[in-house]
Formats: sequence, C-alpha cells, structure tokens
Amino acid sequence: MTRRSTTTRFPGSREQRTAVSTWSLRRRSTAPHRHQATSAQLPIRYRGGPLVLGHRGSTSHGCRENSVEGVVAALATGADGVEVDVRLSLDGVLVCSHDAVVTTHLGRELEVSATTASELAARRAGGRLATLREVVSALRAGPAGHLVVEAKPVADQVGAFRTARALAELLVPLSTTTSVTVSSFDPVLLGAVRRLVFGSPLRTALLGHPAESAVAVLRQAAEAGYDEVHLSLKALRAAPHAVRMAHQRGISVAAWTVNGADLAEVAALEVDSVITDDVATARATVERAPALHRAAAVLPVALAGGTAC
Repeated sequence: MTRRSTTTRFPGSREQRTAVSTWSLRRRSTAPHRHQATSAQLPIRYRGGPLVLGHRGSTSHGCRENSVEGVVAALATGADGVEVDVRLSLDGVLVCSHDAVVTTHLGRELEVSATTASELAARRAGGRLATLREVVSALRAGPAGHLVVEAKPVADQVGAFRTARALAELLVPLSTTTSVTVSSFDPVLLGAVRRLVFGSPLRTALLGHPAESAVAVLRQAAEAGYDEVHLSLKALRAAPHAVRMAHQRGISVAAWTVNGADLAEVAALEVDSVITDDVATARATVERAPALHRAAAVLPVALAGGTAC
C-alpha cells in the first residue's frame, strides 16, 4: 500500500477547516514524531499473555456481528475486550457496519454513508445496525473491557474529518475511564483522529494489510506517532521480529484475525492482543500458555540511531 501523507488540509469552509477540539491544539507539526508516552499510552501488556479481543464482538449463540448483543456475549465468554467496525451515516451517526453497502428488506442496496441512521434502522434486512453510542453504553453498564473501534476507510478528506470529529466527541470522554483504541487502514482518517485526540488517553492504531510488510507498517506508525500497529497473521509470520522492534519504540502490537491452532503461535510472539472470532478457545489457549515474563511496559525508543524500520 502506498503511504499517504498523514498531514491533511481539509477542504470546505473556514469553519470546517478550523473546527477542531481543544485536544488537537497541542499538536500542529507537519511531520509528527512520536510524543513522550504517558502511563495510559504505554503498550498494553500482560505477563500472562495477550489480551483476547472479540472480532466484531461475538457471533456465538446466534448474535450478529457488530451488534450490542455480540459485544455483551464476547465479554461474557471471557474476552478482555471487543473490536467493532464503524462508519458514519449521512446524518453524522456512527453505526457499526463492516460493509459500506447494506441490503434492504426488498433487496435494494443502501450505501451507509449516503443514508440516514433512521433509514438504515428501518430498512436494513436482518435487523437494525447498532450505533457506536449503544456499544459504548453497553460497555459502561457491564464489566470493564478494552474497546477497539475500527474506522472503515472513507471516500474523501471531508468524510475523514467528519468521521474523526464524531469519533473524538464520543470516545475521548470514554477513554478517561475505559481503554479505547481507534484503528484504521486509512492513514488520512487515522491522522485526523490523532490530531483531534492528542493529549487524551485515547490510543490510535495503524492497520496493516496482509500483503504489507510488518516492518513497513511499523515505520509508518512510528513516524505518524500512533500508539499501536494491528498486523495480520501473514505479516507477523513473515517478520516476527517486528513485535520486538515495536516494543522497543513503545508501540503495542495486535494480531488479527487469529483462530484455532494459530492462537498459540501468535501468543508465543509476545503480541499484546489477539483479535479472534473464537473467544472461548482464545481464552483457553492464552491461559494454558506458559508465562511470557514480559515487562509491564516498555518505554519508547527513538527511531533515529536505532535499528531502522
């Protein structure tokens, strides 16, 4: 994947270009370097093994993916947290949907970004889409759990700004009491999120495509100042040393999407979390795994002068 600059000048009115939250005012660098990490922003690491995160919640017991019921089920099954996909509806509501297009009861297709949340709720086949606010409410009402919000790629810079602003407004307050990460394959969108949430405990994570080099993804994340990289199993197998390199720079590593026999292999790589479709098996695998004797946290190391990514 060709790296796109994380420095974005958003088009539109002057109000649109300057309507950023107070969290962004501390950072205006055009070529951001990783800031000094606070305790809340250091890698999430546990001596007993990686965190287990339910991929799109859980689909066990008939739950739909990215649903409130799926999130609750994942936590009840033993997940340390959940990962959900989000898109911004036409009227600015963050809805949980992996697909950019959903099907109506009559077989028509609706583009999520071009449809209001109420219309999506009324016409989508297979039940209404959950909103991210509903997922957040479920997390607040239940046991504490880590929340990973994957912001799906958007079509343009205006969409990136609108989505980033909606994410910041909802998730920054939550991040003061709950561990929250926003991840994305879209560097423009993720860069906008980072600028808006800078100075808050909310974490950002760059997602790497399976065909991308893990080291290349790590380099992009370090240069942009992201807290985490989320790498595919394929990329980790090709470059297992990328986990150690990330930890030396204070960057956490999540592996996706890991199931079955692959879980033990990935846990042995000392990743910080695994995103899985099978929470129960992942939990059992992590608990059976020998202690990894890792430090509770690793302080960041500057790229300059170290091993080049």
